[in-house]
Amino acid sequence: MAERARVWWEEQLELVDYHRRLPTTHPYRSSPATWPVMTRPVLYYFERCTDEQVKSGEPCAVGTGNRAKILGLGNPVVWWTGLLAYPVVAWSALVHRRRPAVVILAFLLGQYLPWLLVGKDGYFFYATPLVPFIAMSVAFLCARAAASSRLRWVPAGVVGLALVAVVYFLPIWSGVELPRSVLEARMWLHSWR
Repeated sequence: MAERARVWWEEQLELVDYHRRLPTTHPYRSSPATWPVMTRPVLYYFERCTDEQVKSGEPCAVGTGNRAKILGLGNPVVWWTGLLAYPVVAWSALVHRRRPAVVILAFLLGQYLPWLLVGKDGYFFYATPLVPFIAMSVAFLCARAAASSRLRWVPAGVVGLALVAVVYFLPIWSGVELPRSVLEARMWLHSWR
């Protein structure tokens, strides 16, 4: 068992060293410090049809004036509610020693802190392993809110808003062709463009 732990630890150090030396020149790179607020998602797919393409007879994947995009973006309701949940989880774990909060916090930090320690830009999709623990943090916050008679509406409100966000953002998660203005309405932050 000790040998496995040593090998695992050495592999972790090699991974950190590799990412520390890896050049990041891609336009969709982002600082791990910005991942919790989703300031720079990764663009996976983009199609448009310009007037020049139409005039030249070049085939277009989408209609003139339309766009299709697949953006590696989390559900903003879940991710941004997570920002409210993290202090609650941390307080419950560190001060009250609640086991669920301890587990959530340990895995969140275990998945996220190494990227901060690398000390250089990466890509938002590296945060994908955090998603279950972000969701658990939000669920923990909702459970705590539901325990209060004044805040019993919070879980239903968060779930409802998250489902609305799924419907709203599904076109940019799946590359659905939309008019440019409709697609741009989903780019809430300038850095998402």
